[in-house]
Amino acid sequence: VEVSATLLVLRSMAHWIPLRCSQLRELIGIHDDVAWRSDLYVLFYFLLVDIQNEKMFRARFGKQEELRNIRERLGWVASFPFIQPERAIFEFNLEYHDCRLAVTFLIQLISREQANVRPASLTDEAGNVDPLSLGIPRSWDSLEKIPTAGMFCVTYSVGVEDRALGLRRTLLDKYGWWKTSLVDVDVQWWSGINEAPPVVLTFAEWCNREFRDLQAAHQYIAQSDRLAASAFELRLGDRKQDIFGNTTNNSESLQIVFRYLDGGGKGQISRAQWKVLEQLSLDSKLALRELAMFLSEKCKTLESAGVDIAQRPTLGRRSAAPGGRRLSNAPGRSKGSKDSTGGPSNSNSNSTNNNSNSN
Repeated sequence: VEVSATLLVLRSMAHWIPLRCSQLRELIGIHDDVAWRSDLYVLFYFLLVDIQNEKMFRARFGKQEELRNIRERLGWVASFPFIQPERAIFEFNLEYHDCRLAVTFLIQLISREQANVRPASLTDEAGNVDPLSLGIPRSWDSLEKIPTAGMFCVTYSVGVEDRALGLRRTLLDKYGWWKTSLVDVDVQWWSGINEAPPVVLTFAEWCNREFRDLQAAHQYIAQSDRLAASAFELRLGDRKQDIFGNTTNNSESLQIVFRYLDGGGKGQISRAQWKVLEQLSLDSKLALRELAMFLSEKCKTLESAGVDIAQRPTLGRRSAAPGGRRLSNAPGRSKGSKDSTGGPSNSNSNSTNNNSNSN
């Protein structure tokens, strides 16, 4: 059945199909077609029964351009990620009232949550870029004081403990018109593999491979509830090559991992922030399952799908996960054995295994 025909049928009956975010994510992956993904997003967005989990399907969009086009169709206020704005990239065209209003939401969140919003920039109509080195003007929490021209770009990041769920819920109710009574346990907190640097994915895979679970990895590395940058480097200094392979910037890779997990930029990683790695692992495993389902629909057998993929030079070793991100950048190594305490194995075997812990 052609994509356009399927969409036509869905449009005629969408109002009878309330969906969960996990179900919409699965639908989006049925066809490898930009129009299909975008139209489904727009068609079902206002019919979702758990809008607080919208990041589950938003994470499937690897290209920022696709998300920007969808937000322009829905409206920047209506599509604002009120409950899970973590690591969202915003590109506000301040010429439009809708975008300026959404900026006020962001300023309120930044003020309450002490968020880390680097990089941020304001590009005027002549193309001159202001890096906002002194920070985003706090006066922008007033709609009348926001410039009415230019492109304001920012990435939002905040520590897990600093989330102000009450404020997020209030903004969702008032401006998104979603009447909810959310508490923390109602939210499936999510992190997408498309938004994480490749070295973070490599580090998460190493932890999954070497430890009983990710919390055991935290216990071994941190040895306390909070982990400072110096301790992180010290504990993993002799394992950098094992984690990232034979590269010359392993210390820099560790710093990137630390900064990613330290969402609020406070110089330490808590046990709660460490759980971001678990969220990435969930997204990775779900992407692999969706890939298997997609291939089973498109090919006679998974074996024939593997042959077809192997014959496509454009794929190389990259995964067919959403956005084309690699699920692993680590060199092939054997899984090794884990000790009874969940600590890392001492095996440095060079045998190939690039599918560790994917199931």
